[in-house]
Amino acid sequence: MILEFVNPLNMDKRMGKFTEITCRSLQLGDRVRRGPDWNSGNQDNYMAGTVVGQISDGKVIVEWDHGEQNSNVQCDESNTYSLRKVDEPKVLVDEMTAVGCRVVRGNDWRFGNTDGGPGSLGTVLDVRQEGKIVVRWDSKRTALYKMGFNGKFEIKVHDAAVRSQNTEPRSAYNSAHTTYSESENESHRPNSRSARPNCTQEPADYVIPIYSDSIVSAIWEYQEGSEWKKYPNDINVKIEKAYQRKKTGKTIIEMDRTTYQIYFSRMIQENPSNKKEQSVRRTD
Repeated sequence: MILEFVNPLNMDKRMGKFTEITCRSLQLGDRVRRGPDWNSGNQDNYMAGTVVGQISDGKVIVEWDHGEQNSNVQCDESNTYSLRKVDEPKVLVDEMTAVGCRVVRGNDWRFGNTDGGPGSLGTVLDVRQEGKIVVRWDSKRTALYKMGFNGKFEIKVHDAAVRSQNTEPRSAYNSAHTTYSESENESHRPNSRSARPNCTQEPADYVIPIYSDSIVSAIWEYQEGSEWKKYPNDINVKIEKAYQRKKTGKTIIEMDRTTYQIYFSRMIQENPSNKKEQSVRRTD
C-alpha cells in the first residue's frame, strides 16, 4: 500500500501497462495502425491507436481510438510486425484530452525539469475519470498528472503539434482497400520505417483539424459584467472548430494564463479553479 501511494502506477506497470517497449520498431506512446503481418480481424475498427504498454517481449498493448485495448505481436526475433508506426495525431472531439494526444506542461506545473525541460513534449497513455492523466515524456519518463482535478491543470494539450500535423488532409488507412506485396511487407520492417503504403483516400476518412489558423465566419463572445467581449481570433477559431464537430459537446481554452472549459449545450464558460461561470454566445 505504501508503494502504491508513492507511485500510483506500480500496479499498472506490473500488468504491463506504461512499460517501455523492447521491440526496436516501436516505442511507448507511438501512434500505430495495422501492419504487414496483421491477423487480428477488425479489432481496430480501421482506426489508429496508441502503444500503451507491453505484456511480454514481442507482445505490445494498443489502445485503439475507439476505446478498446488489445495485445498485438511485434517481434524482432520472429520478424513479425502486426503494427506500423504512423504520423497521425489524435484529434479531439468533445474531450479535454485523450489517449494519444501530445501534451506539454500546463499553468500549474510544479515538477521542475522532470519532463525533459521547457517545451518538452509527452504523449497521453491513460485518462482517468477523476481528472488525472498518465503521460509518457519523450525523455522516457512516465508519471501521473492533474488535468482538471481540483481545478488544477499541470498538463495541457499541445496545440502547435496538432496544427503542424494537420496542414493538409490525411486519410485513414483502410486495409480493406490495400493489398500488400512481399516487397511492401519488407518496406514496413524496422530498417525502413519511414516507408508508407499507398492507400485509397475517402473523403469521410479525412482528419478534420480542430486547432487551425484558418478563418471562420462565426464570432464567439463571453459576457463580462454587462459587456460582451470577443475572444481573440486564434481562440475564436478553436471554439468554432470544436462547435462544428459537436454542438452539444465542450472544449477547453487557455486565455490570459487561465484555463477555461466551454460547454456548448449550456453556452457557458467555466473556470475549473473557482467554478465561476460566464455566459457565451455565437453569432454568424
